[in-house]
Amino acid sequence: MDIILASSSRRRIALMSKLFKDFTINVPPEPNHLKIEMNAKEESLRMAEVKAQWTALRNPGAVVIGADTLVSVDGEKLSKPKNARDAKRQLELISGKKFEVYSSVCICTMRDGKKIRQKLWARKCGIKCESLSKKEITNYLKTKKWIGKAGSFNILEKPTKDWLKAKNMDLNPIAGLDIEGIKKEIKSI
Repeated sequence: MDIILASSSRRRIALMSKLFKDFTINVPPEPNHLKIEMNAKEESLRMAEVKAQWTALRNPGAVVIGADTLVSVDGEKLSKPKNARDAKRQLELISGKKFEVYSSVCICTMRDGKKIRQKLWARKCGIKCESLSKKEITNYLKTKKWIGKAGSFNILEKPTKDWLKAKNMDLNPIAGLDIEGIKKEIKSI
C-alpha cells in the first residue's frame, strides 16, 4: 500500500514517521481559504479534505493523508501567520486566554477520478495560555519558530511548550497530526 502525506510540514513528517516506516510526501498547493463563512472546525475539515483529494487525484490507488490545523480564540480563526507582525498579533491574542485547536485529518483513496474511500474527522483540543510579557513575545519572534504554525506556536517546542497547558490530552493533534486517529482509521481504508 502506497501511503502519501499531503504536507511539507516538518512536524507532520516527524509525526508520520512514528506511524509508518515508508511513506512519500506530495505537497499540494496551499488551498486558498474558502470564501464562504465557516467556523474553525468546518474550515479545518474542508482544508484537510481539499489537500487529500487533490493529492489522491494525482496518485490513483494510493492512501493519501491530508491535514489542517486552525486555532480559534474569541471567535477568531488563526492559521499560519503571514509575517512577524501577524505572529506577534496572534501571540498577543492567545496570551492569558483559553482557546481551541482544531486538528483535522482526511484519509482518501481515489481511482479513475472517483473517491473509493474517505475518512474525515477533526479533533478539538482545549488549551490555556499563560500571560506572555512583551519581552517573551519579542524574544520568541526572533527565534522564527512561529513560521508555518497555526496560532504561531508548536506545543511540543520550548518555550511555547511551557506557555501552554492542555489537560490530560494527546499533544500530537495540537502539533498538527492526530496520529492515534490515523492509526485507528487507516485500518478501514
